[in-house]
Amino acid sequence: MFSCRYRAINHKLYFPFSLQRSNLGTPSSPFSSSQIQNSDWLSSNEVIKIFQNLKNPNSALTLLNQISNRKDYRPNEAIYSVVVKNLAIAKNFDAIETLMEKIKIERKCRLSDEFFYNVIKIYGHLAGRINRAIDTFFDMPNYKCFPTVKTFNFLLNLLVNTKQFDVVHKVYVRGSELGVEIDACCLNIIIKGLCRCGEIAAAYKVFDEFPKQNCSPNVRTFSTIMHALCDHGRVDEALRLLERMENEDVEPDAIVFNTLISGLR
Repeated sequence: MFSCRYRAINHKLYFPFSLQRSNLGTPSSPFSSSQIQNSDWLSSNEVIKIFQNLKNPNSALTLLNQISNRKDYRPNEAIYSVVVKNLAIAKNFDAIETLMEKIKIERKCRLSDEFFYNVIKIYGHLAGRINRAIDTFFDMPNYKCFPTVKTFNFLLNLLVNTKQFDVVHKVYVRGSELGVEIDACCLNIIIKGLCRCGEIAAAYKVFDEFPKQNCSPNVRTFSTIMHALCDHGRVDEALRLLERMENEDVEPDAIVFNTLISGLR
């Protein structure tokens, strides 16, 4: 589908999980190793508070390994999420990978799509590890979790925005195999990628996919192709798309008109 080969990755610093170092740097109560050694019952909420109050986020995985030796330890998604959050703050992405393998091997709790969405976002935006983001998406069934269209679309958009055009089609096909219900947003991302790759003819063909996926082109579909057409001096074709929008009862917005006005100059 995509013929471009461009691997430059724009490392955008984005902090999912609401990563705010100040929340961890000023704990309400300092962590003490005696809390782990103490034989008293340690609830999941207390474990979470220990990680929330951790002064050194880089030690989160080591601390988790210590806590997991307790007989009363019961792992859950909230605990794993706060550990990942600490490691992301510390930018210890290798430790996150180690934790993900640990979770997969132990299989002690079920994880939601939202958990994987956040991990993939960390790999893609904060770590710049695009391949790891893709592998995590593909690996989700091994955690007995299947991706939603939200996670799927995020990954597709990440690949398009980082110009990883050669793997977009592979991920698109794999998403269908994993049971993702393709929506208009997904197809619009594909169209955006094709247009950025200069494959406008292929972008037109994606129009045929909308009825197959029980969805319809929207204003974003048309404006994306119009922008590409105007960039290539094909303003007449862009104007014909405006007529098509009217025939299909798609209301043009300011972006559409600004694109056409810019193309006519």
